[in-house]
Amino acid sequence: MAFSYARSEGRNLVSRLDDSFFYLSNMGSNDPGKPAEFDAAILGFTFQRAEENGWIRLAPKDLDQSEKVSYDRAALIRALQIVAQGGRMSVERQAELALVLPDSPDQKPLYRMIQMLSGNRSYGTDEFLRLYGTLTPAQRKAAQAEGGLSFGRLSEASFAVLNKIAFESDEWQLQYNPTPALQETFKDGRDPNRELFWNGYLREPTFALPNGITQAGTITIVDETKDKVKTGPVTRRWGTQEGEIMTAEDMANNWYQRQNPRRFPWMQDDWSRHNYDQMTVVNQQAVSLEVRFDARIAANSTMTSDVPLTGGPFTLKTLPKAFLDEFNATVQK
Repeated sequence: MAFSYARSEGRNLVSRLDDSFFYLSNMGSNDPGKPAEFDAAILGFTFQRAEENGWIRLAPKDLDQSEKVSYDRAALIRALQIVAQGGRMSVERQAELALVLPDSPDQKPLYRMIQMLSGNRSYGTDEFLRLYGTLTPAQRKAAQAEGGLSFGRLSEASFAVLNKIAFESDEWQLQYNPTPALQETFKDGRDPNRELFWNGYLREPTFALPNGITQAGTITIVDETKDKVKTGPVTRRWGTQEGEIMTAEDMANNWYQRQNPRRFPWMQDDWSRHNYDQMTVVNQQAVSLEVRFDARIAANSTMTSDVPLTGGPFTLKTLPKAFLDEFNATVQK
């Protein structure tokens, strides 16, 4: 069924089924030869494929994977129920869902489910959604105020997620991000520990946080909802990539730098190219959550919920007036 849909729509859905082959499958789908056969071969590493009466049946080769696949289905059903009730997979609803889903690092059902329904996520969001879900409305409000929310006001459930972020996550979460006050103490502005963090022993969490998680840490939250522009899909060397969501100011800066290669030569590569001829407008809720463990070590993630608005596709000349005015004002600076 998946391949029948993929062929009819001209899309590659393998990455939705198995994250491990994301880059390989996209490269294969760009092959002018037989992309469907290539995708089938890649998928064959993980799934058994059989055709019956015009249907394609996919089953895990490893029977131990069956339970994890059922997690995916349960996650999707629960997510669709939430969307049906509220009409939007808000960050708050994503966090609610994160708390009731099994924490499966191998299959990551939450990863694919949220990626499909909200359209935008970054690595490590699973743990931050769970952390956000453990916070009460009063704690979230305090985290948005000046000074943030002290670790001393957190529940045991919140501390358990903090421990996962710092010491048990399967994705590197910690960042060496000194506070401005600490930065000022460095001689000649040179940070003696930065290299040790990125390329030395401080990459080990127990060295980066030798005292563990103390109550001196803080959580800060920035919650913003606004309309943004989503650029059209771009065909790059390795395959077709979905458009990027950005503000009109971000889009203007990118466009200006692409138009001035002598001043901005680093912006002329394939990564910096965007499709401004098939743009849409989305309403995006963006919740940025920073966990500061101490004056040196922090971790952060931005969780989003994107809802496409009617109208479009737009070009630079036909953008809604509010976006066009902001775009032109930025270019003229």
